[in-house]
Amino acid sequence: MDNLNKISKNNPVIVHCQSGARAAIAHFILIANGFDNVKSFAGGWVD
Repeated sequence: MDNLNKISKNNPVIVHCQSGARAAIAHFILIANGFDNVKSFAGGWVD
């Protein structure tokens, strides 16, 4: 929440985490704060 001003609303935003849970929360926060081009990797991303 403290860094939303550092993210451009003019570009696509992709969020991911290992399990997908934190990315889902981040996705919700971004949408709730006026971001409309947000994608989240469902199921997470394990390298």
